[in-house]
This record gives sequence, structure tokens and C-alpha cells, in this order.
Amino acid sequence: MAVCDWDGDGDLDLWFKNRTGPQLRLMRNVSNGRRHFISVQLVGVTCNRDAVGARVEVHAGDARFVRTVVAGDGYLAQSSKRLHFGLGSADHVDAVIVHWPGGSKQEVESPAVDCFHRIEQGVL
Repeated sequence: MAVCDWDGDGDLDLWFKNRTGPQLRLMRNVSNGRRHFISVQLVGVTCNRDAVGARVEVHAGDARFVRTVVAGDGYLAQSSKRLHFGLGSADHVDAVIVHWPGGSKQEVESPAVDCFHRIEQGVL
């Protein structure tokens, strides 16, 4: 199984590979209620290019969400390295803080919600 936002609508979809069934199956997430999200793709410059090991914090009001970029998160599968944060009813993000492998820290203040962001190490 691999997780990604295949159709770019802000909710996560699933890809399944089954040994005894159909070779590849997409389970598209179609939901009625529109909730806010932010999605972050990291690009390492002085660390590894895929930023594996980077930790991202999203601060939205009183809420704090944390995700880490990983590689090889399933058996013979790889989910998207883009980090997806469901914000629920929060309609803004105060800051996105990236803790890069190697110890450096980078902060993006007030990024837009309901969209995808590409953050390159050391570039504001």
C-alpha cells in the first residue's frame, strides 16, 4: 500500500498492490466535507536531496502537527515524500518549521492553506 494525494484535491488516496487480485488498484478518497490542509515537499541542499529524516512542525493556532520525512515506509512500496497535514477546522497556519537533517532549522511564517508548498533548504 502507498499513500499519496493522487488527484491533488487535498485528501489522501491509497494505491494497493495485491498478489492474488488486480495488479494495481487506486482507492480514491472522495469526501463531501471540505476541510483545510497544507502539504509540504522538502528539497535538501546540504543534506540529502529528498530530505529523509527532516522533521516538520505545523503550528495552526493552539494546534501543533508534526511529521517526519521517511523512505521505504511499506513492503515493496513507497508513499509520497510530500508531507500532508490535515488542519481540520483551522483556517490558517501561523508557521511551518523545518528541522533539517544535520541540525539546521528553517521557518516559514503564515503560509497559505489548502495548497502545496515546496521548501528548499536555506531558501526563504
